[in-house]
Amino acid sequence: MRVSSVRTRLSRSIVASSSASSAWTLARTLRGSLLTVEGEQHGALMAGNACVSRTVAAYLVALKSPSEGARCKL
Repeated sequence: MRVSSVRTRLSRSIVASSSASSAWTLARTLRGSLLTVEGEQHGALMAGNACVSRTVAAYLVALKSPSEGARCKL
């Protein structure tokens, strides 16, 4: 596994608690991707949202990164 791949995966975890601007900057720096979740609830993964769960599962099971511009609504 390349170091950049590890950094990209780590960045996806970190950006959940970062501002949108910082998240995009980090993703660009690490050449990663983001899943943007629109909603008021903190902790989108635990919200039970099918879109978020599907995207996270695809990454954890098959290492399939979200496509550019991927979005979910809570």
